[in-house]
Amino acid sequence: MGRLLHAPLYIRILIGFAAGILIGLMLGPSARSFDLPARLILRVLGALAPALILIAVVRALMSAEIHGALAFRRFRLLLQNTLAAILVGLAVANLLRPGDGAALAAPAQRPAIKSDVVSQLLDNVPDSLLRPFVENKVIAVVLIALAFGIAARSLSGSEKRTAEDLVGLSFNCIIRVLHWVIALVPLAVLGKVASIVGSEGFEPFVRLAMFVRAVLLALAIQATYYLLRVRFGSWVRPLSLVRKMSDALVMAFSTASSTITMPLTYDRLRHRVGLRERSASLGALVAL
Repeated sequence: MGRLLHAPLYIRILIGFAAGILIGLMLGPSARSFDLPARLILRVLGALAPALILIAVVRALMSAEIHGALAFRRFRLLLQNTLAAILVGLAVANLLRPGDGAALAAPAQRPAIKSDVVSQLLDNVPDSLLRPFVENKVIAVVLIALAFGIAARSLSGSEKRTAEDLVGLSFNCIIRVLHWVIALVPLAVLGKVASIVGSEGFEPFVRLAMFVRAVLLALAIQATYYLLRVRFGSWVRPLSLVRKMSDALVMAFSTASSTITMPLTYDRLRHRVGLRERSASLGALVAL
């Protein structure tokens, strides 16, 4: 048991995934009881993401030297990554057409999709300082963080030192709580998988086989694209990056949520890959 507790997180997550399948098969519908603790752990982890984004971005803006060339480069990288993801998604979807034969029931009421760009932009502008944190709206949280970060940069003297101390203290507290919750992630994966397998079996995976294949193909193409960029555009080696980020990758596949995985992603980029605070805060968190 002691060796298991000291095993890498991704190993513990994989063990939790396998144990969840076995428990779900053995207990059947009774395994739904495992969903409650899993939802609790994942909810707490997801709740940390907006707070971590806010504090990390404000902290980075207060201390980082952001020149025009650096800001333009970050914006260009964000556009390139977004465009690549859109093109890969559209290409794979039109090539494989994963919806054919999925036999999915149509929703009772289709959500209204706004085609007006201005309306979509306005929807991301927060009308309340607290609502983006409750609703986990990442873009709105980033906008709030940018506003407070820019305001904090204009402070001077004792006011600036006090602000830096408060932000630093908040950041350290969030990171400490984050480490506590991360240690419980394998249990959350176990509970979630057990609940799904016990209540629904493997039927959803069979019905969505084409969709899963399309997703895996798109992820493989994107991973190749990003790793090539990492190889020729940075000091980090692709295989080393994959190895050091394995915890976050396995958790993202297990929970199907990049927002929930975001705190773990930040932690691994900062402390295992060795990115600077500025890069991890302004780059990794916002780009996710």
